[in-house]
Amino acid sequence: MPARKAHPERSERAGREGSWTVTAWAEATCQLAGLLVPLAFHTLGTVGFEATKVLLVRLLGLVLVLGWVGLEASRIGSTPGPFYWRGALRDAWAGPLRWILVGALGIALTTAASTVTSVAPLVSLLGSWDRIQGLATVLAGLVLGVAAMLTGRDPDRRRLLLIVWALGSAPVCLYAFVQFAHLDPVSWLHQPLGVGSTLGSSTALATYLAMMFPVTLACTILAARSALATGGPPA
Repeated sequence: MPARKAHPERSERAGREGSWTVTAWAEATCQLAGLLVPLAFHTLGTVGFEATKVLLVRLLGLVLVLGWVGLEASRIGSTPGPFYWRGALRDAWAGPLRWILVGALGIALTTAASTVTSVAPLVSLLGSWDRIQGLATVLAGLVLGVAAMLTGRDPDRRRLLLIVWALGSAPVCLYAFVQFAHLDPVSWLHQPLGVGSTLGSSTALATYLAMMFPVTLACTILAARSALATGGPPA
């Protein structure tokens, strides 16, 4: 029996729903990454910070990949079919995003090549014991970067993502003030030097706050503009 021709409006609606699913999935994962990774730590071992945070990054990256594979598999035999977004990828390659794609692909390929040719392939794949870097972490970071890019295409989603990340920095800063006042309620196996909050070291905390400062400033400016435009606080 010949296959029935798909209705154009139905195909367009299915494409929009598929795009919305991908963006919503990416948005939720990026929000979790911005909230959970800075806050995650444990005190039961000598590697209480990097290992816990990197494990979360890898899990979130894996969730994104598995969700994407499942979504593409669900499109088999339907319209639009799997990998219908190839046209958009070709358009991105022809535009200014080409060099970003080249850079991301170059990082992935060179890291994979160095892992394959490494004298200690397992260490290069999973990372050293104390830092947990390696190919797996690099790929997970690239996957989260793609997810943030998909989320950032929509202005409302982009704004909400920045707000969630800014709010996620609040408990980190509060805990830093508690440590600075020598009121830390946590009994550390190895007491971190200085004020490290949930980042484990003062250097890591300063790096995180330096990255969050422009995000928080942008959210403050947007909220102020909205309040001035409406004559009151934003809803």
